[in-house]
Amino acid sequence: MACNPKLARQIDVAPVHTAFIKVITHLNEIDVGKRRMDRLLGIAGTIAFNILVIIVAFIVFLWWQGYV
Repeated sequence: MACNPKLARQIDVAPVHTAFIKVITHLNEIDVGKRRMDRLLGIAGTIAFNILVIIVAFIVFLWWQGYV
């Protein structure tokens, strides 16, 4: 609505400003370092789980073939 000059006059500025302040406050509270660390720990956990599954599968394969 704001791009159209006739419709832009119908916008009530007070609720838009209040919503803008809420959004800016929320975005400023986000800790980028914590989100980055959480993402890295998630990736590390996924890699560790996959390595564990591969090792277990390899041991089961060796046991199945009679090497263990």
